[in-house]
Amino acid sequence: MHERQWLNQRLWLNQRLWHALGCPTLSESAPTGIPACLNLWDQELPGEVFKPITGYQTAYEISNRGRVRKKAGWSLATGRKVWLYSQIMRLSLKKGSLSIGLTLNRVKRYHSVARLVYAHFVEPFDLKDRHILIISQKGPLELSVDQLQKLSASEHKKLLHMR
Repeated sequence: MHERQWLNQRLWLNQRLWHALGCPTLSESAPTGIPACLNLWDQELPGEVFKPITGYQTAYEISNRGRVRKKAGWSLATGRKVWLYSQIMRLSLKKGSLSIGLTLNRVKRYHSVARLVYAHFVEPFDLKDRHILIISQKGPLELSVDQLQKLSASEHKKLLHMR
């Protein structure tokens, strides 16, 4: 890859997550060639649809590709009123799954991105029920709707024993 292309790609790349995932090989065409979970490009990707996140409707949206966008709005966090533009948030790797920290009323909670995508685009379920697992058939980088599968904890255990 040419140095200029690499510099352009680095602008859109969540480098911390990329390193945490073991520096997987990336496509030459930045920013749309970067896997969605690593892509911080503020434009919608081809075929991407955003929906408000339940419980955080006024502040955050989730896409069918697994990206989380913070909505534009006024912030008082710095002690003065400041307008913040919408932005794609950086995902992190927590306990082997891609997660996002969402803040509401100054309380930050981490949520599995795969669970959020499944609940908003495939089938609603209780996000607090830890007996329901959402796994990606193609690994942690692929969070698109057609790659996610809902399993109970017992079904997941049986699947692991069959391998």
